[in-house]
Amino acid sequence: MNADNLLYGQTLPRALAPKYYTSPGVAEDEVEKIFRREWLCVGRSTDWPAPYDYRAFDLAGEPVVVWRSRNGDLQAFENVCRHRMAVIASDGGNARTLSCPYHKWTYDSTGALRGAPGVADELEGLSICLPRLALEQWQGFVFVNVDANAKPLAPRLTGLDELLNVYRLAEFEWSTQNTTRQCKANWKIVAENAYEGYHITAVHPDTLAPYVSRQASPPPGEYWSVSYEPRKSEFPPCPGDPPGLGTRERTDAYTIGIFPSTIINVDGDTINWFSTLPQGADASTMFGGMSKRSPAGPRRIGDTAELSEAEFQSWAGELVLEDVLICESIQRGMQGAYASGGPLIAEQEGSLAAFHSYIKNQLGY
Repeated sequence: MNADNLLYGQTLPRALAPKYYTSPGVAEDEVEKIFRREWLCVGRSTDWPAPYDYRAFDLAGEPVVVWRSRNGDLQAFENVCRHRMAVIASDGGNARTLSCPYHKWTYDSTGALRGAPGVADELEGLSICLPRLALEQWQGFVFVNVDANAKPLAPRLTGLDELLNVYRLAEFEWSTQNTTRQCKANWKIVAENAYEGYHITAVHPDTLAPYVSRQASPPPGEYWSVSYEPRKSEFPPCPGDPPGLGTRERTDAYTIGIFPSTIINVDGDTINWFSTLPQGADASTMFGGMSKRSPAGPRRIGDTAELSEAEFQSWAGELVLEDVLICESIQRGMQGAYASGGPLIAEQEGSLAAFHSYIKNQLGY
């Protein structure tokens, strides 16, 4: 009998094998079978407040620009010129047109080509447009899917709607500047660390553990997971709270995982979210932000007094750094000669079992 089975028994689900975190071949398959087929969160709708606001992204190697049109619609396009394939936009801003940096071919916010220096006659009568990508908004979040045959996102998330509708998340209209951070760990390690709170006592003894009780994981869906962290005290009422927000919503923080790589934490009147994207097998990029129902809402950690913005950001930065360091340690451990997928603790790590099933189903192995 395998020594692991003698040690762990047969009743607990096992984590993914190390090859899922270290193999370049697995990483390549994930780009093709997951990140170019699945829904990826790129922000909140309030990140594009005005017509012609745009933001550019690299979604696991796929250049994408999300652009609000003149009539206010959000649209996603492949951010690649139809002439010689140069990437067009490299950041974000507000513009009625975007021009390719190579030959100045220019496109409007519908994706249509509007100018090509010196070759207008040759192109007359041709319909040249940037490929439009699937975009959906859910609970105020913006998701993009590169797959032209993508199935709708919303039906996948009806179970989450039942949990979250009381918060009216689409009304969280005040957002902070989004941030980006690199991590020398596979993207799944970063996601898994966020999907479970079993590590809080050990990894966050001073930053988070004093304010939360033990985390639990209710039954997940096929494409999402939920874990909740009961706080040791109730948050005070916040400006603009919707009707129906009760003691549990003020006391428990929910961490939502939308597979493959979106993490949303709902905590009173605050949303913290991020997406993690692969950079090969052993590195990842995290980008995300924070939204509040009102800029006047309090900045609190547990039952502490209200914090200044600088104090809150300092606390949040320390918390994130603790997570980054442990994720990078896990990546190094995955290289061990005797590394293997260990047991998942049902109440604490049920979200990971669902996530691992999703990964295997998408990859087909």
